[in-house]
Amino acid sequence: MRVFVTATPRSCEVVKQKVTNSERYIVLSWKYKYARSHMDVIFEKLWSNDPSIRVVCLDDLKLRIQSFAPQFRGSSQQDVQEFFYYLLEGLHGDVNMVVDEPNPNPKPILMEIDKSFSFNVDAMDSWSRFLIMNKSKFVDNFIGQLKSTLRCTFCGNCSETFDPFWELSSPIPQRSGQLSLSHCLDSFTSVEILDGEEKPTCSMCKERRKCLK
Repeated sequence: MRVFVTATPRSCEVVKQKVTNSERYIVLSWKYKYARSHMDVIFEKLWSNDPSIRVVCLDDLKLRIQSFAPQFRGSSQQDVQEFFYYLLEGLHGDVNMVVDEPNPNPKPILMEIDKSFSFNVDAMDSWSRFLIMNKSKFVDNFIGQLKSTLRCTFCGNCSETFDPFWELSSPIPQRSGQLSLSHCLDSFTSVEILDGEEKPTCSMCKERRKCLK
């Protein structure tokens, strides 16, 4: 597998500064400190003024990661999205500024929202709970939050949940003419019918119902 990275100097700056200055307050995980040490070389190439450097090959980084992630071993075709997610999550764990022991009974991040709350309060409440145990430049630059709404077609009840995400698997819609990122996001957020084996359990009916997502 070959993975190629492009980045702006600013995005590299904030991540590299966090990565290289983290030793004074972070307990490093034994796995990703090896991958992290190789990131410096990658950033140096990304910042290089050498016009011959158009892309950065991450073969060495892959070799380091596959030493403790056997699913990425070998030269067969791999899922780049899975690799990128695995790398980001691990590097975030290395530089996470939250080092306290997690609450043994944490309030779940993915949960049905109290309908008496406003949308902004709902979103901030879920995001604040996520930040209790997650604080790093990787969170600042790579993590977002999704709002998901389910409407029961039987009773009309609507339930909302918020879920943090590292990446989005957006479909590429079939259409004539030019295709933009906005078109892909519109397709990603379009209404989906959950029926048959995909029917969720309505929180009001207490039964599996056909729903709109």
